[in-house]
Amino acid sequence: MINKLFASPKPGITGDEYRAKIKYQVNFLTIVIILTVAITMLLASLQKSPAS
Repeated sequence: MINKLFASPKPGITGDEYRAKIKYQVNFLTIVIILTVAITMLLASLQKSPAS
């Protein structure tokens, strides 16, 4: 999986294969961003503040 994400494209790769690789990378980064936001929101909601 890591190799598929970060390896440079092979010489002679077709346009469709390149699009699939870019789509895979975009999907992975989208999931990472969503999980980061969700974890941040969860941790912020669990934090106790003296004003509340």
